[in-house]
Amino acid sequence: MKLSVDFSDLYQAVKKISDIQDIFTGDMLPIKTLQIDNFDTNLSSSKGIEVKLSDIEIKRGLLTYKGRHVLLFMPDNTYVCNQNGKSISDIKRNPALGNKYHIADCKTLQDMRLNNRIDKYHVQANLNNLFHIHNDKGEEDDVSLQVCKNCLDMLKYKGYSRSGDWKKKNEIFNNFNNAEFFEYYSAIFADIPDDIGQTKIGYAENWQEIANKVKKRANYCCQKCQLDLNLHPNLLHVHHINGVKQDNRPENLIPLCIECHSQQPMHQHMKEEAQKYSATIQLLRQKQLI
Repeated sequence: MKLSVDFSDLYQAVKKISDIQDIFTGDMLPIKTLQIDNFDTNLSSSKGIEVKLSDIEIKRGLLTYKGRHVLLFMPDNTYVCNQNGKSISDIKRNPALGNKYHIADCKTLQDMRLNNRIDKYHVQANLNNLFHIHNDKGEEDDVSLQVCKNCLDMLKYKGYSRSGDWKKKNEIFNNFNNAEFFEYYSAIFADIPDDIGQTKIGYAENWQEIANKVKKRANYCCQKCQLDLNLHPNLLHVHHINGVKQDNRPENLIPLCIECHSQQPMHQHMKEEAQKYSATIQLLRQKQLI
């Protein structure tokens, strides 16, 4: 049996009470959708969204906010302006004068957490390299700030290393681009699951097979100290340069002897194991005149 329902009386009653037009047209967006769109709009703006350091979550060394890959910066540049007698306009002309922005959970941010710093931070995902900053004199503007070098070093972004080649690391620093950075790590936030299909959290299921191929291609030699470990393959490890254990692209994997591996950033947990083989490593280096 076909039912015919007439809502016209209800519609007229609602109009009289609330003066709402076209309530049943279906043209109104759900509140949740509007909130999400507004969140994304703010996140992609030069001003970003104000957060506390405790609001930031770390995903394989990268900064995230509510599941989004973000950059972190401090809009208030009063201190650097007053310290150097500069203005926001000066920072716009010379970004090196301003606060650096962060792309990773680097030593600087870790120290700030330990010291309970209460500075106001903003997160954003602006692809144009623009950050809205201000000082206590009422000056404000969108400027291109410089990325934190501790962050680049922590991620080993594109091979950046503080102890590396001066020309190479300066080229990486000077040419850093937000859009390229987000694209570089996009797989972590899209295609790579956290704990799915893994025998050990963080590593790919076929990690051992991948590592063996990398070692073989390098002829079982440490790529830092050049130690030949063909006769001691157990002392040769494969290190993820950017710290992301499922980023198994060839350019992100480097064979290192256990000692060199233990000297990498955030590898303090390996020091004790490396110490056990220290005498063996030193003896092999002497024999190979390294």
